[in-house]
Amino acid sequence: MTAPRGAVRINDAEGVGGDMGRVLFIIFKSLSYVCFVSVLFAFVALVVLSNLDVCPHLNEADVACSTPLYTNIAGLGMLILFVAGFGVLPAILAICGFVFLMRDSWRGLTRKSANT
Repeated sequence: MTAPRGAVRINDAEGVGGDMGRVLFIIFKSLSYVCFVSVLFAFVALVVLSNLDVCPHLNEADVACSTPLYTNIAGLGMLILFVAGFGVLPAILAICGFVFLMRDSWRGLTRKSANT
């Protein structure tokens, strides 16, 4: 029995989207890592600045710090966290970046323990 015209047989489907799918996955994974690292940087920067008492008023919309450099760092951190918090796509990408990081770390740890 032959397949209908235009149908893809099982053994022909292995090449569908192969290289392009890999490239798109690498781009998605890289973008997820960038989003995760930027959210992590923003969170750590705001925690450090508030713990050093350099920027005493980080809970308000206007960031007031002791120097312009600290004000710019805190403003960038607040911006990144607001975009990631209120935007669905950056939050999803950051969560995916965290999942990829944990998965890659777990694979690296299990390979090292299997080799020793």
